[in-house]
Amino acid sequence: MTVPTAGRRAAYARAMLPWVRRRAGVAPIDPGGLPTATELFLDVVFVLAVAQVAAVLAGTTDPATTVRGFAVLLAVLMYWTGLVLAGSVVSAERAAMRPVIVGATVSLALVAVTAPDIVADGATPGATVFAASMLTVQALETAGVWMVYAVLPAHRLHPGNAVAATLAPLASGAMWFAAAATTGQQRTLLLVAALAINVLVMGALQLDFRDRLPFGATEAFFPRATAVFTDRVAAVVVVALGCVVELLGGLDPARLGAGPVLVYLLVYLTLLIALWWLHFGFIAGHARIRFRAKTGATVRAAALFTYFQANMVMLVGLVLLIVGLARTLTGLAGAAPAGPAAVGTVYGGVTLYLLGQFWFWAVIAGRRCWLRPATALLLLALTPVAAGLPLPAMLAIPAAACTGLAVADSGHCRAAPQRRVAHRRRLAWRLRLLGRYNTARAAVTDLELLVDVVAGFAVTRTAYLVGADPHPAGMAQAVLVLLMLWGCWSATTRLANTVKADLGATRACLLAAMAALLLLTLAAPQVFTTGSARVGAATVVFALAYLLVRALTAVAVVLTLRPPASRLVPVLASTALVTALILTQAAVPEPLRPAAWSLLAATEIGTWWAGSRTCPVVAAAHLVERHSLMTLLGLASLATAITTATFGTAITTATAATAAVAMLMAAGLWHQYARWRAPAEHLFTALGTAARHRLATGRYTACHLLLLTAVIGFCYAVTTAVAVLAADGPRGPLPTAAGLALLLGVAVYQAGLAVMAWAVHRYLPRHLILGVVAPVLLAPAAAPLPGIAALALAATTVGALVYAGRPRNPPPRPRRREPTPASLSPARRRPPAPSPAR
Repeated sequence: MTVPTAGRRAAYARAMLPWVRRRAGVAPIDPGGLPTATELFLDVVFVLAVAQVAAVLAGTTDPATTVRGFAVLLAVLMYWTGLVLAGSVVSAERAAMRPVIVGATVSLALVAVTAPDIVADGATPGATVFAASMLTVQALETAGVWMVYAVLPAHRLHPGNAVAATLAPLASGAMWFAAAATTGQQRTLLLVAALAINVLVMGALQLDFRDRLPFGATEAFFPRATAVFTDRVAAVVVVALGCVVELLGGLDPARLGAGPVLVYLLVYLTLLIALWWLHFGFIAGHARIRFRAKTGATVRAAALFTYFQANMVMLVGLVLLIVGLARTLTGLAGAAPAGPAAVGTVYGGVTLYLLGQFWFWAVIAGRRCWLRPATALLLLALTPVAAGLPLPAMLAIPAAACTGLAVADSGHCRAAPQRRVAHRRRLAWRLRLLGRYNTARAAVTDLELLVDVVAGFAVTRTAYLVGADPHPAGMAQAVLVLLMLWGCWSATTRLANTVKADLGATRACLLAAMAALLLLTLAAPQVFTTGSARVGAATVVFALAYLLVRALTAVAVVLTLRPPASRLVPVLASTALVTALILTQAAVPEPLRPAAWSLLAATEIGTWWAGSRTCPVVAAAHLVERHSLMTLLGLASLATAITTATFGTAITTATAATAAVAMLMAAGLWHQYARWRAPAEHLFTALGTAARHRLATGRYTACHLLLLTAVIGFCYAVTTAVAVLAADGPRGPLPTAAGLALLLGVAVYQAGLAVMAWAVHRYLPRHLILGVVAPVLLAPAAAPLPGIAALALAATTVGALVYAGRPRNPPPRPRRREPTPASLSPARRRPPAPSPAR
């Protein structure tokens, strides 16, 4: 049997392309495409899975367990990389790619839930579920790779690589299942062998993409849409930095008043901001521009894989940092030294992060920032000394080093300076200090994404208030905290919508406001309690953090927009009144506490309304994207709630099924919301300034508050269902409050979508009205059901609503036969006429 030549293989692939597209619904992505909502949901769940593996590594110092954990971590990184590469070539909006992404999202959530079982030394049902989930993810990644070959027939794939890409899931999947059935050293060897197979296959495919094999020449650049993978990789790094923030959720709010804890938090946040500034302050944005400007298939392909590899080194460094910081939280109660385990992981994580940045900038831009490896070597040299220091002092060394590096190394990372004319120097200085106004098509920056991640973490923490007090008083506390968090987040959103968030004083104010918002979130569980009758340390921290967020936002508004005093004075007065009410509501007698909360909520709404008049809505797309990111992170927090509830418990098949059904429900709810994103953006763009402002501060805000309120109910219901499974088994009934929160949460979510539909199109779809009425009627009957049954009922309701809300006018099916264009037909191709001899 002879292997066909390259020309015959390309002609055969070109002839088969219409049939493949017609049968599978595969289509190439637009070269100027951006990441879709479904892909962003996958990326957030992926980072949560990585953070869960890091949490497992933080609780052990056993070398074998550490090797198993990093083998799982690197395998998950490789699978996500393959999905990103496929999503940058194949359109994720078509019918073929969307199930792949949704299936990978649910499988990665199961990986996050069952990762402790495979890393530990024991044959449990959770380890088997982990093996099945990893096999599913790898099979879906392989399906995405084959879709790439379907839409790019000019790429002549080497047959050996094609066979390897097909057989690798079978071989590594068999090793995953074998590792789940064994223990001890055999499990470690099998996990490392499965990772080695994936590394070899991925390396072979990369060589084929980069035109290193003699049989495969790349005629079409891989990938087609460069913005898809650059934006997705940057978003993953930002969300990983947000996972560093989520570690503080394990801190006891009652200890926030202690001096060492506050110093530790200050140093902690300084290190986080410095790490963000080192990469996203200048390097990340300019690297995207330089990468898209590269020409030539070989050069761009090499830059593509370097882009991924350098960012993955940074991501592994962040994972090590998460492991080390989690170990410091366990020793924060005493004054003992940090210890070599915590210091090694913290300093090693920062070192890998800096080395990844050095490699990234050296390859992409051709410039070498030698201060980064010098700082990394200095941290490694100080590791033995730091092991004997207290935790705040140990953490202050990398925080000070990274902060100094961000200041001193900024000149080395910039391009060649340009000489300015004398009369323009003052204007340039003002723009550097105060920033610039946004345009109508402004995009969301990496800083705003980090602020949204912190705000999404705050939504998850709000759900714990309901779990601590599952009564109407607990729900009232959660809604009040959510209202205050929403007001603080909306103030930063309106400011960033008018002025560029990554320039001048706006960037510094937003970073400081983000740190204050985190302190406000940590203190929230101890503020609006019904048992205390005195002002505690957590109440003081909450009030001061709220005042700081509002003050920083007001300072940025004054410096950049310079509003009249008639608009700024009401904001400052209402902010001072809210702060006073926060401090005094704890001393109010118990019967009068609801009245004090109602007054506080009304004053906060007035503060929000007064602040909305200081910043006009300029960028419609920016406003819609910020609100969609907040909704996405809120729904993704459902995965965080599941992993938190299952951590340290025995994973059974029922627990895995509960997690899978919950993630399918979250994916369906996000799909429902994503359908209204583009119409809302078009409406905001078409409206005038006054009408756009009224809509943004009216119905549009109300609908998103309803959506986040429903998310709080979902998180409480799912965590309660997991706790019931662990205590009473699969047949244990849900508490009445949890069952009502689950079904009524679906109704509240559909009500929010109905408000959005009325605001965008001025009509109420029938399926949304049914989605509000049906869960309300089903809630009393679903309350005594077992947890899995109630969750399955809610997920079935959401699935039926997703199906009912599908577009009624689908695109026409392609014709059965698609003739080849005359310009590509070999029969009509004529040789060029010979040029006349001179």
